[in-house]
Amino acid sequence: MLLIFGTRTFGKVDRVPGLFYVTTQFFHINFVPILPLHSYIIFEGTNRGKKIGVSLKSLAWAWGRWVLVLGGLICGFIACLHLLAGMNTRDTVLLLIGGGLGVVCAFLAGLFVASFFLNKASHARAMQLADKLGMPRSRVATYLTPRSTAGDEVPMLESVADYDDEYDRRWRDRDDNRRDRDYDDRD
Repeated sequence: MLLIFGTRTFGKVDRVPGLFYVTTQFFHINFVPILPLHSYIIFEGTNRGKKIGVSLKSLAWAWGRWVLVLGGLICGFIACLHLLAGMNTRDTVLLLIGGGLGVVCAFLAGLFVASFFLNKASHARAMQLADKLGMPRSRVATYLTPRSTAGDEVPMLESVADYDDEYDRRWRDRDDNRRDRDYDDRD
């Protein structure tokens, strides 16, 4: 039996696309994460990062994916046995059990695949990670805003004070125009 062991990262979570993500280094046996060692914030596209405290979310993602894989394999195997036995004996109960386990297996596979798409960081978590890296929050925020499909720049939101100043200016202009019209009407 071939035994592969060592350290490897698992549980990629809190991803800010194009910038960074959090992952945990585990001691593994045959690529099954056994013992967590450290969590890191890794800059996307590199092997560089910063060591942080152990991320519980990363642990849950790493171990949860393996639970889904093992559960899916066990359900799939038992479903196949029930389906084969049900077809040979024409027993509808075995066929129903096998079909039900097949549905459970497909559901677990769907959760496994979804776990790779549901690993993005919330806005608050992205800002926490930016602070840990000493990275400007404004830079991280630009990676969190959705990009326009036309390639246009995302407009910057104005501050409330800017909006209030613009609002006051428009009212002053309107009042000035009314006074001018009223003055012209007297003539």
